[in-house]
Amino acid sequence: MLRLRTTAAIIVLLAAIAGASALWPSAGVEVADFTAFWVAGHRLLAHENPYDATYALEVERSMGFTAERPLVMRNPPWALWVVLPLGALHHPGARLLWTECLVAMLWFSASRVWTIYGGCPRKQWIPLFVTFVFAPALACIAVGQTAPFLLLGLTLFLYLHSGHEFWAGFALLLTAFKPQVAFLFWIALFLWCAENRKWRIMGGLLSSSGLATLIALLFDSHAIEHYRAMLLTESIQTQFIPTLGGFLRLRFGQAWLQLLPAIVGLGWVLTYYFRRRKSWKWKRCLPPLLLGSLLLAPYAWMEDEVVILIALIAAAAGIKGGKYALRIAVGFVGTNIAILILLAFGFRVSSPSYIWTEWVWISFYWLTTKLNPGTRVP
Repeated sequence: MLRLRTTAAIIVLLAAIAGASALWPSAGVEVADFTAFWVAGHRLLAHENPYDATYALEVERSMGFTAERPLVMRNPPWALWVVLPLGALHHPGARLLWTECLVAMLWFSASRVWTIYGGCPRKQWIPLFVTFVFAPALACIAVGQTAPFLLLGLTLFLYLHSGHEFWAGFALLLTAFKPQVAFLFWIALFLWCAENRKWRIMGGLLSSSGLATLIALLFDSHAIEHYRAMLLTESIQTQFIPTLGGFLRLRFGQAWLQLLPAIVGLGWVLTYYFRRRKSWKWKRCLPPLLLGSLLLAPYAWMEDEVVILIALIAAAAGIKGGKYALRIAVGFVGTNIAILILLAFGFRVSSPSYIWTEWVWISFYWLTTKLNPGTRVP
């Protein structure tokens, strides 16, 4: 029976990957977000600037890319070590390896989060179903984005923080690949570590970040300067970002409004933490922090919503049956189908078409925890 379930799960997973490839508009095009990481890996192995937009555009043009702006790796220098192996491979082989790693990280994280939140061992298919139906996860697989690394880092932190503090902090390097995506978590983490003298966690984070940055500097001694120059060249602050802050800036034409939700989030997380600090438990407090981060972050994309799988799987693990469970499942599947349809019709992730998605995931989490008081965060 176990072997049959495993086989069925693998078949469902392969079908999900195939569906992502079929629905994603650029899936049939060789150049995708992954190409930026592959180019960065090649440049790094050659001891050249991995953030070189001119070189990236030249390579991507040779591969049939037609957009005006090149795809350039935007992750900070301490993330460069993960693209090093890609530079030793041809594009198809590197893409296959990258995709397999993303799928493995999603699979492991979903299963581990399910266990952490007390999900039924006989229903391990549920977190895999939630994960590989989740449109942002399929989008990550299709274009090769890095959000599964963030999810894995948070999962390992949850799993290790109570008994292996140094390694819990060490694992957070992965989440630091895009620190803005979980910015409320970082604020709460620093407050909690300072108040409870969790220096091993901070030591682990500093050790892994320092080691990763050192690796980048060994291959490109000016990696930090090159990263800063790339941010200026990319002019990220002038592009539309599909977040609440991005919408406010677009609607009212004031650049500072991009940061307004994050400022509100700062006030909220301080209140949230100090009200719960005497009974702080990461298991119950992490989901709201991640949901709030994605909603209020000044800079995030739809694929980055992968990190809130922790909240969605935690909520699913608390469902003990009932007449509303099927309705929630149908609504969840329907929402993801709607997103995939938008993607299939060519609505890019930078489009305002996806501003509503964070609100829907928050609603699902709130509704599920409301109907199942055992999962509710006090």
